[in-house]
Amino acid sequence: MQLYVLLLILAVVMPYELEQQPTPQLYGWPMVAAALGPYLVPLLASVLMCLVAERRINRQPQRVNRTLKRLQNGLLAMQFAALGVTYAVLLVLGWGTWLADTLGPTVLVVELVVLAPALAVPIVAWWAYYPIDRRLHEAALVRRLDEGLPVNAVPTRAAYVWGQVRHQLLLLLLPMLLILAWGQTLHWHIRPRKYEELYAIVGGLAIFSLAPLVIRFVWDTTPIAPGPLRDGLLAMCRRHRVRVSELLLWRTHTGMINGAVMGLFGRLRYILLTDGLIEQLTGKQVEAVMAHELGHVRRRHMVWLAVCAFATIGVTFSIAEQLHALGERLGLYDPLLQRFEQQNMGGTDARELIAALFLLAGAVAWALVFGWISRRFERQADTFAAQHLTPPDSPHITEEAAESMAGALLAVAHLNHAPTDRKSWRHGSIDWRVNYLRRLPGTPTDACHIDRVVRRTCWACAALLIASAAWQWWAPAGPAKTAADAPPLVGYNPSP
Repeated sequence: MQLYVLLLILAVVMPYELEQQPTPQLYGWPMVAAALGPYLVPLLASVLMCLVAERRINRQPQRVNRTLKRLQNGLLAMQFAALGVTYAVLLVLGWGTWLADTLGPTVLVVELVVLAPALAVPIVAWWAYYPIDRRLHEAALVRRLDEGLPVNAVPTRAAYVWGQVRHQLLLLLLPMLLILAWGQTLHWHIRPRKYEELYAIVGGLAIFSLAPLVIRFVWDTTPIAPGPLRDGLLAMCRRHRVRVSELLLWRTHTGMINGAVMGLFGRLRYILLTDGLIEQLTGKQVEAVMAHELGHVRRRHMVWLAVCAFATIGVTFSIAEQLHALGERLGLYDPLLQRFEQQNMGGTDARELIAALFLLAGAVAWALVFGWISRRFERQADTFAAQHLTPPDSPHITEEAAESMAGALLAVAHLNHAPTDRKSWRHGSIDWRVNYLRRLPGTPTDACHIDRVVRRTCWACAALLIASAAWQWWAPAGPAKTAADAPPLVGYNPSP
């Protein structure tokens, strides 16, 4: 879901990157119908797939895992279909430009209108998926009663959908929208403009730093109650010299088994464990999950992820830009431009579309590279947990330690009804992580291969970021532009 949100945000800032707004191809109600109509396909398809899956589960309950896997793949395909529609209506129809001309320069209004139908696709899918989730929840009630675990009421459909929105969409969407709003406010209101970029950077960093505090209240959280569990988790923090503002119980009404760490600084750092995780995992498994989250902090993953993200963005988008320029010099686009001219679409529109496609290709390349890096960080956090669970007097990771972490991952997947072979952009599949953990026994605790891989990756990204900054500083400047010629920082500007 994070990749989906990132690509949607890229869609609304793409006109800035292209430095030119796509020309509207339609006006009035025909534009509204042409821009919103295509979203009906992924919306209706998502509902239909959930209905079919529910019927199959009722008829063949023994094949529930296979049915759920197919359903999740289908819903993911519908999200990508919605992304394709979003980019098409923005770049081909000029939907964003027409909205900006019609609605005027109001902070975030155009962006929210553009994002709304694409965000509706996963929201409607959650609404349609609710009967399946309810059935799975009710099937688990008997097991929970047999094991003496607390039994919670099944949430209503509205509560279920709102919980998914809070936990999956708002985590990244809310900070990104705040940064967009800050950038637009500066662009439209700050004087003199020479300080606009400085204020944008400072404000963006401030929003990024304070985001954990905002998310804490967006999510349903409360401090973990005093007792042996809290004392043990705090002891782990002291052992690994990790400062946290609070240990939070992430209340999902046992609808999610997960843990998370948020925040760069001790005073704004929170470690969250869901109620379902604490209730349904063994003490050793809870310790393994907590050690995994502490591993992200001790290895400074949040800082290095930011460094790697900016470095790889610079490289992948620069390569895409150079390839686009090379194609123009070699005349590779001339046949396509001529075809556009024959269709009375205009050469300028065709050039905009080609530039947008290269920009999108750069985004896909970045997602592939950054996903690879992020999965190695996740593997290093798993290794940290195995190192923590290994007795202090053992120079090598023990089989028991590795199996404890692997067992925690498998338990989380099972309780979340998630296929263990389902791939994840930033985390990798559970099978991939478990197979790695089961190769760890016998590895020296202070000389793991993954630590060297991550260290080299981080330093390479740091060097790329420094080189990119130096190039931007020393590269010859292009023709000077006046404030009136400057493109918007984010989103759309109304055309004159």
